[in-house]
Amino acid sequence: MCGACARGGRGGVRVSGPEFPESGGGPVLSCSDEAMPRQRGGGALAERTRNALARRRILALHLMSSPGSGKTTLLERTLRGWMSVVDTTLIGWLDERDLPREQLEAWLVDQLVGMLRTTAEHDPATAEQLALRLGSGDSGMGHSNSELRFTNRGDHACTLQGSPGVSFVAGTDGHQVGEPAERAPKSTGKLITLQPGDTASAPLSIVNPGMFDPAECKPVEVRGLRVYAPGDTASMFVDKPGSACSTPPEPQLTVNVVR
Repeated sequence: MCGACARGGRGGVRVSGPEFPESGGGPVLSCSDEAMPRQRGGGALAERTRNALARRRILALHLMSSPGSGKTTLLERTLRGWMSVVDTTLIGWLDERDLPREQLEAWLVDQLVGMLRTTAEHDPATAEQLALRLGSGDSGMGHSNSELRFTNRGDHACTLQGSPGVSFVAGTDGHQVGEPAERAPKSTGKLITLQPGDTASAPLSIVNPGMFDPAECKPVEVRGLRVYAPGDTASMFVDKPGSACSTPPEPQLTVNVVR
Protein backbone atom coordinates (compact mmCIF):
# COMPACT_ATOMS: atom_id res chain seq x y z
CA MET A 1 0.00 0.00 0.00
CA CYS A 2 1.18 3.49 -0.82
CA GLY A 3 -0.29 6.27 1.19
CA ALA A 4 0.42 9.93 1.70
CA CYS A 5 -0.59 12.57 4.14
CA ALA A 6 -0.09 16.24 3.37
CA ARG A 7 -0.77 19.27 5.51
CA GLY A 8 -2.55 21.79 3.35
CA GLY A 9 -3.72 21.48 -0.22
CA ARG A 10 -5.99 18.78 -1.57
CA GLY A 11 -5.83 15.29 -0.09
CA GLY A 12 -3.74 14.16 2.83
CA VAL A 13 -4.01 15.95 6.17
CA ARG A 14 -5.49 19.37 5.52
CA VAL A 15 -5.44 22.05 8.22
CA SER A 16 -7.73 25.06 7.85
CA GLY A 17 -8.41 27.98 10.14
CA PRO A 18 -7.17 31.54 10.69
CA GLU A 19 -3.66 30.52 9.65
CA PHE A 20 -4.98 28.29 6.85
CA PRO A 21 -8.00 30.15 5.39
CA GLU A 22 -9.19 27.44 2.97
CA SER A 23 -12.38 26.69 4.88
CA GLY A 24 -12.77 29.89 6.85
CA GLY A 25 -13.56 27.81 9.95
CA GLY A 26 -11.83 25.69 12.53
CA PRO A 27 -9.20 23.05 11.83
CA VAL A 28 -10.13 20.48 9.20
CA LEU A 29 -8.22 17.21 9.01
CA SER A 30 -8.41 14.51 6.40
CA CYS A 31 -6.19 11.68 5.22
CA SER A 32 -6.06 10.18 1.75
CA ASP A 33 -3.95 7.69 -0.17
CA GLU A 34 -4.31 9.76 -3.33
CA ALA A 35 -2.20 12.74 -2.33
CA MET A 36 0.83 11.44 -4.23
CA PRO A 37 0.91 9.80 -7.69
CA ARG A 38 1.23 6.03 -7.59
CA GLN A 39 0.97 4.87 -11.18
CA ARG A 40 3.79 3.02 -12.92
CA GLY A 41 6.43 5.39 -14.22
CA GLY A 42 5.08 8.21 -12.06
CA GLY A 43 8.39 9.12 -10.44
CA ALA A 44 8.78 12.39 -12.36
CA LEU A 45 5.20 13.37 -11.65
CA ALA A 46 5.67 12.55 -7.97
CA GLU A 47 8.79 14.76 -7.88
CA ARG A 48 6.90 17.66 -9.47
CA THR A 49 4.10 17.17 -6.96
CA ARG A 50 6.53 17.26 -4.03
CA ASN A 51 8.17 20.40 -5.37
CA ALA A 52 4.80 22.08 -5.83
CA LEU A 53 3.80 21.19 -2.28
CA ALA A 54 7.12 22.47 -0.93
CA ARG A 55 6.64 25.84 -2.65
CA ARG A 56 3.30 26.16 -0.88
CA ARG A 57 4.85 25.21 2.48
CA ILE A 58 2.88 21.96 2.58
CA LEU A 59 4.41 18.98 4.33
CA ALA A 60 3.83 15.73 2.41
CA LEU A 61 4.68 12.32 3.83
CA HIS A 62 4.69 9.36 1.43
CA LEU A 63 4.47 6.05 3.27
CA MET A 64 4.64 2.58 1.75
CA SER A 65 3.59 -0.85 2.98
CA SER A 66 3.41 -4.18 1.21
CA PRO A 67 -0.14 -5.41 0.45
CA GLY A 68 -1.61 -8.50 2.03
CA SER A 69 0.79 -8.59 4.98
CA GLY A 70 -1.28 -6.87 7.65
CA LYS A 71 1.04 -3.86 7.74
CA THR A 72 -1.54 -1.74 5.89
CA THR A 73 -4.02 -1.95 8.78
CA LEU A 74 -1.39 -0.98 11.36
CA LEU A 75 -0.18 1.88 9.19
CA GLU A 76 -3.68 3.24 8.72
CA ARG A 77 -4.38 3.03 12.44
CA THR A 78 -1.11 4.82 13.17
CA LEU A 79 -1.99 7.64 10.79
CA ARG A 80 -5.48 7.99 12.26
CA GLY A 81 -3.96 8.14 15.74
CA TRP A 82 -1.51 10.82 14.62
CA MET A 83 -4.34 12.80 13.01
CA SER A 84 -6.12 12.81 16.37
CA VAL A 85 -2.95 14.22 17.95
CA VAL A 86 -2.79 16.89 15.22
CA ASP A 87 -6.48 17.73 15.68
CA THR A 88 -6.27 18.16 19.46
CA THR A 89 -2.97 20.04 19.31
CA LEU A 90 -4.10 22.50 16.63
CA ILE A 91 -7.35 23.34 18.38
CA GLY A 92 -5.36 24.40 21.44
CA TRP A 93 -2.65 26.13 19.40
CA LEU A 94 -5.13 28.22 17.39
CA ASP A 95 -6.56 29.53 20.68
CA GLU A 96 -3.30 30.09 22.56
CA ARG A 97 -0.49 30.50 19.94
CA ASP A 98 1.98 29.51 22.64
CA LEU A 99 4.54 28.12 20.15
CA PRO A 100 5.96 29.42 16.88
CA ARG A 101 4.30 27.71 13.93
CA GLU A 102 7.60 26.22 12.71
CA GLN A 103 8.29 24.67 16.12
CA LEU A 104 4.78 23.21 16.24
CA GLU A 105 5.18 21.67 12.78
CA ALA A 106 8.51 20.10 13.71
CA TRP A 107 7.01 18.66 16.91
CA LEU A 108 4.08 17.11 15.02
CA VAL A 109 6.45 15.50 12.54
CA ASP A 110 8.52 14.10 15.43
CA GLN A 111 5.34 12.62 16.91
CA LEU A 112 4.54 10.87 13.64
CA VAL A 113 8.07 9.50 13.27
CA GLY A 114 7.93 8.12 16.82
CA MET A 115 4.55 6.49 16.23
CA LEU A 116 5.72 4.93 12.96
CA ARG A 117 8.86 3.59 14.63
CA THR A 118 6.71 1.92 17.30
CA THR A 119 4.43 0.46 14.62
CA ALA A 120 7.43 -0.93 12.76
CA GLU A 121 8.53 -2.78 15.92
CA HIS A 122 5.20 -4.63 15.82
CA ASP A 123 5.30 -5.45 12.14
CA PRO A 124 3.02 -8.48 11.57
CA ALA A 125 4.83 -9.33 8.34
CA THR A 126 8.14 -10.16 10.01
CA ALA A 127 7.41 -13.90 9.89
CA GLU A 128 6.97 -13.69 6.12
CA GLN A 129 10.50 -12.36 5.78
CA LEU A 130 12.22 -14.73 8.21
CA ALA A 131 13.26 -18.36 7.97
CA LEU A 132 13.41 -20.20 11.31
CA ARG A 133 15.33 -23.28 12.38
CA LEU A 134 16.37 -24.84 15.65
CA GLY A 135 20.12 -24.94 16.06
CA SER A 136 21.94 -27.78 17.79
CA GLY A 137 23.06 -27.42 21.38
CA ASP A 138 24.22 -29.34 24.43
CA SER A 139 22.31 -31.24 27.10
CA GLY A 140 22.92 -31.87 30.78
CA MET A 141 21.38 -31.85 34.24
CA GLY A 142 17.88 -32.53 32.97
CA HIS A 143 17.69 -29.82 30.33
CA SER A 144 18.81 -29.12 26.77
CA ASN A 145 20.22 -25.89 25.31
CA SER A 146 19.78 -24.84 21.71
CA GLU A 147 19.20 -21.71 19.62
CA LEU A 148 16.30 -20.36 17.61
CA ARG A 149 17.93 -19.02 14.46
CA PHE A 150 16.15 -16.33 12.46
CA THR A 151 17.47 -15.73 8.93
CA ASN A 152 16.36 -12.80 6.79
CA ARG A 153 15.26 -14.37 3.51
CA GLY A 154 13.78 -11.15 2.17
CA ASP A 155 15.23 -8.54 -0.15
CA HIS A 156 15.45 -5.73 2.40
CA ALA A 157 16.71 -5.29 5.96
CA CYS A 158 14.59 -5.98 9.02
CA THR A 159 15.12 -5.43 12.73
CA LEU A 160 14.64 -7.60 15.82
CA GLN A 161 14.88 -6.68 19.48
CA GLY A 162 14.02 -8.67 22.58
CA SER A 163 12.98 -12.27 23.11
CA PRO A 164 10.79 -14.38 20.83
CA GLY A 165 7.57 -15.92 22.12
CA VAL A 166 7.84 -19.73 22.34
CA SER A 167 5.44 -22.48 23.35
CA PHE A 168 4.98 -26.21 22.81
CA VAL A 169 2.19 -27.28 20.44
CA ALA A 170 0.51 -30.62 19.85
CA GLY A 171 -2.17 -32.26 17.71
CA THR A 172 -3.33 -31.50 14.18
CA ASP A 173 -4.90 -28.28 15.42
CA GLY A 174 -1.61 -27.02 16.87
CA HIS A 175 -3.03 -26.36 20.35
CA GLN A 176 -0.65 -25.00 22.97
CA VAL A 177 0.79 -27.30 25.63
CA GLY A 178 1.82 -25.81 28.97
CA GLU A 179 2.77 -22.19 29.58
CA PRO A 180 4.73 -20.04 27.09
CA ALA A 181 8.45 -19.69 27.58
CA GLU A 182 9.82 -17.43 30.25
CA ARG A 183 11.34 -14.51 28.32
CA ALA A 184 14.22 -12.18 29.07
CA PRO A 185 13.09 -8.52 29.19
CA LYS A 186 13.25 -6.64 25.90
CA SER A 187 15.30 -3.92 27.58
CA THR A 188 18.20 -6.35 27.98
CA GLY A 189 18.53 -6.85 24.24
CA LYS A 190 20.05 -4.65 21.57
CA LEU A 191 18.31 -3.69 18.35
CA ILE A 192 19.56 -6.18 15.75
CA THR A 193 19.49 -5.22 12.07
CA LEU A 194 19.41 -8.20 9.70
CA GLN A 195 20.48 -7.54 6.16
CA PRO A 196 19.26 -10.05 3.54
CA GLY A 197 20.91 -13.40 4.34
CA ASP A 198 21.92 -12.43 7.90
CA THR A 199 21.01 -14.60 10.90
CA ALA A 200 20.29 -13.75 14.55
CA SER A 201 19.92 -16.33 17.32
CA ALA A 202 17.97 -16.52 20.57
CA PRO A 203 19.25 -19.04 23.15
CA LEU A 204 16.56 -21.52 24.23
CA SER A 205 16.59 -23.82 27.25
CA ILE A 206 14.16 -26.75 27.60
CA VAL A 207 13.69 -28.72 30.82
CA ASN A 208 13.24 -32.47 30.44
CA PRO A 209 9.71 -33.37 31.66
CA GLY A 210 11.25 -36.29 33.53
CA MET A 211 12.65 -33.73 36.00
CA PHE A 212 9.14 -33.12 37.35
CA ASP A 213 6.70 -35.25 39.31
CA PRO A 214 4.52 -36.91 36.63
CA ALA A 215 1.40 -36.24 38.70
CA GLU A 216 2.14 -32.51 38.55
CA CYS A 217 3.68 -32.43 35.07
CA LYS A 218 1.09 -34.54 33.24
CA PRO A 219 3.39 -35.14 30.24
CA VAL A 220 1.91 -35.34 26.73
CA GLU A 221 3.32 -35.80 23.24
CA VAL A 222 4.12 -32.58 21.35
CA ARG A 223 4.87 -31.84 17.69
CA GLY A 224 7.20 -28.90 18.10
CA LEU A 225 7.38 -25.22 18.94
CA ARG A 226 5.25 -22.25 17.98
CA VAL A 227 7.47 -19.21 17.73
CA TYR A 228 6.75 -15.50 17.44
CA ALA A 229 9.67 -13.31 16.38
CA PRO A 230 10.22 -10.41 18.80
CA GLY A 231 7.48 -7.83 18.36
CA ASP A 232 5.66 -9.96 15.78
CA THR A 233 2.04 -11.16 15.74
CA ALA A 234 2.41 -13.87 13.08
CA SER A 235 3.62 -17.27 14.25
CA MET A 236 6.17 -19.70 12.86
CA PHE A 237 6.62 -23.39 13.57
CA VAL A 238 9.73 -25.45 14.18
CA ASP A 239 9.54 -29.24 14.27
CA LYS A 240 10.64 -30.81 17.59
CA PRO A 241 8.67 -33.97 18.42
CA GLY A 242 8.88 -35.28 21.95
CA SER A 243 7.05 -34.83 25.24
CA ALA A 244 6.36 -31.84 27.47
CA CYS A 245 4.46 -31.03 30.64
CA SER A 246 0.87 -29.97 30.10
CA THR A 247 0.81 -28.49 33.64
CA PRO A 248 4.45 -27.72 34.46
CA PRO A 249 5.04 -26.80 38.12
CA GLU A 250 7.72 -24.34 36.97
CA PRO A 251 8.89 -22.94 33.61
CA GLN A 252 9.97 -25.68 31.21
CA LEU A 253 10.94 -23.24 28.45
CA THR A 254 13.27 -20.25 28.87
CA VAL A 255 14.31 -18.01 25.98
CA ASN A 256 16.81 -15.16 25.86
CA VAL A 257 17.03 -12.09 23.65
CA VAL A 258 18.12 -12.31 20.02
CA ARG A 259 21.78 -11.52 19.38
